[in-house]
Amino acid sequence: MIRQCKNCGRIFSINISKKRLARGWGAFCSKVCVRQWKDNQIPDMNDDLAYMIGVILGDGYTINKRYPYLNVYRIGLTTKDKEFALAFKTAQQNLGLKSRLNQLKNGRNKQLYVVDANNRGLTKWICNLDECKIENLMVEKALAVAFIKGFYDSEGDFARLRLQIRISNTNLSKLKLVNKLLERFLNIKGHVILQKPSKMHYGKKDVYRLGIYKQADTLKFLQTVGSNIPRKTIPNIDQICL
Repeated sequence: MIRQCKNCGRIFSINISKKRLARGWGAFCSKVCVRQWKDNQIPDMNDDLAYMIGVILGDGYTINKRYPYLNVYRIGLTTKDKEFALAFKTAQQNLGLKSRLNQLKNGRNKQLYVVDANNRGLTKWICNLDECKIENLMVEKALAVAFIKGFYDSEGDFARLRLQIRISNTNLSKLKLVNKLLERFLNIKGHVILQKPSKMHYGKKDVYRLGIYKQADTLKFLQTVGSNIPRKTIPNIDQICL
């Protein structure tokens, strides 16, 4: 039987039964093409992908490097919070990625958790995203909430005594994007300010802060968005009446 490879377009000959052909067998000319096809498939936009994008814009990372004998395409996260690491791993697994979780110790004997997965197509796709493209992807409230949750888990902080949400980052456009999504989908008004001028920190980048200062907006944020990290939320927050 003459077939055309679904990945590279090469014409090849294969002996296969009609039963296996109906199951989708014989679509690729080699195992390499099977792997490349799987790597190039981008999952449909869902809550897990939106959460992962939010994490990557914060503490997460992508590696898209080509070496003479090795190409590295990796999506990962390094954190001290085990709950955060497990949530990121679950999101990767729900997207069909083979996620790995490793434990490391830094020089101060603090436990670190490293979560990563390899996927060429998804890594390249995420590397090409900017704030405008991400905003266009957030077409539903559930997607925007998942994205904000991932960014808050990475860069957020909860002031318990003042009941305030604070999200800090050196990229002003990222904070403006999160603030725009909060106002559009949750009707929460945040304030973006310059937290630490670079001149006071010996040439380091400016740090900006997105703050939610109203108590009602803070409780609404914690109930709607929430966090996978216990220290960034309130226990039994769902039982509190606004």
